[in-house]
Amino acid sequence: MNKNVRERFDLKKMCVLAGQGEETALEVRQMIRCADAGMSLMEATVQPNSLLPPHTHMHTHQAVYVIKGHLTFNLGGDDGHTFEAPQGSYIIKPKRVSHSFWNTSDDVVTYIELSDNDLFEGFIDSYSDKDMFSAMGDANVDFGMFTDIEYAITLMKRHNLTRIEQFGLDFRDKEQIAEILGSAPGEVVEAFKSTFGPLLESMQI
Repeated sequence: MNKNVRERFDLKKMCVLAGQGEETALEVRQMIRCADAGMSLMEATVQPNSLLPPHTHMHTHQAVYVIKGHLTFNLGGDDGHTFEAPQGSYIIKPKRVSHSFWNTSDDVVTYIELSDNDLFEGFIDSYSDKDMFSAMGDANVDFGMFTDIEYAITLMKRHNLTRIEQFGLDFRDKEQIAEILGSAPGEVVEAFKSTFGPLLESMQI
C-alpha cells in the first residue's frame, strides 16, 4: 500500500500552502475537488506535543485544512513524504496510503478534515465504549481503517512527543501506560519496551 509513494504522489499536489491555491472564475482561491457526492466534515484539534498515530483508510480519501497552528505530516511512512503544513495549508490524504501528523509546538492546532464517505464518522462514534486495542481491531473490520501502533511508538520517540491524540494517551502518565500495556498485544508491548525502556524503568513499570 505504501510502495513508491514518492513516485506515485507529487508532494506539490498533496500539500497546498496558503496563497498557493488554484485561481478560479469565482471568489475561491483554494480548491480541493471530490468526485463522490457522499462526504463528512470534521473540525478537530491536536494538543501540544501530540501525535495522530499512523493509520490507513482502505476506502476513504481525505483532505485537511489547517485553520490555526502548524502540523507536520507524513504520508507513506519512512519511504514516503514528511512535510510541514503551516496555518492555511491544504493536504490530500489518499486512501490506501498510511498517514499521520503531529504537533511539536506548545500551542493547540485546529484543523478541518473532509472525508469522501461517512466511514470515518462511524469510526469516531464507535469509540465511546471501547478500549484502545478493541477499537483499533474493530475499526479494521468495520471501517477499513488500520492503525500502526508500533510505528506510532517510533514516531513518538523520534519527535519527542508525549501524547497520542486519538486515544488521549499521555506517555508521562504512569497509570495510563500501565493500563494500556496490560491490554496490549505482545508485539506492541515489546515495541514499547525496546523504544521506551528507560522511561518504563523510571516509572517502575
